[in-house]
Formats: sequence, C-alpha cells, structure tokens
Amino acid sequence: MEMLALLEKQMQLSEQDILDFSPYYDKICAFLEKNHIQFDENFALGFYSHMYAFVGRLKIGEMVQDVDRTLEKEIEPRVMVLTKELLESVGNEYLSVVSKDEILLASIHIQTAILMQEKGE
Repeated sequence: MEMLALLEKQMQLSEQDILDFSPYYDKICAFLEKNHIQFDENFALGFYSHMYAFVGRLKIGEMVQDVDRTLEKEIEPRVMVLTKELLESVGNEYLSVVSKDEILLASIHIQTAILMQEKGE
C-alpha cells in the first residue's frame, strides 16, 4: 500500500488531510532520496506520522517541548544536521527556526533508518 494511503488509513485522516500534506510529503521524499536515506516499511509509517504531526504543529504555531535532551548524545552529529536541514526545508513557510526538541525527535527516526541501512537490514 502506498505510504500516503497507509498514513490515511492508520491515522484515520481525511482525503483532504492527505491532499494538504502531499506537498510536504513530496519534499520529504525528495530530501530522503537526495541523501540516500531509506526507511524499512515497518519504520516508515512512524516517521511519516511524526512528519504529519510536525506539519500540523507548524500550522498552529506549536513545537514539541520537554524532550529528554540526554537522548542527543545517542544521535550522531551528522544526523542532527541532516534532520535540521529537512525540518527547516519543510517548515520554511511557517518559521525560520525549528526547535531543538523537534530536531531531536525526528533525528531518532532518521538515525534508525541510517543504522539499519548500514547493517543491511
């Protein structure tokens, strides 16, 4: 099942919700492809659900807060930089600075994908 259809079903989104998210989805997919990041199908839904929620928070001017910053030492610096670039490109029409908490949470998804690729999983 295509990812947007799966997202719609699993998150019980409307067709309009998916249409509204589609431009961001395309931007995210292009970024991931450009950076050779591939998600296992089991992890892809979690990542895209997170990105859908991120876009929703952007639209209402909210950011996640109170993320355990000790997680940052588990994330490779290159992954933090990549994730920051991704989130800023997705959110550029809403804000100029993405919170460190948002970057950290999305970095967990991206680092997992990269590590799985490196291990050949």
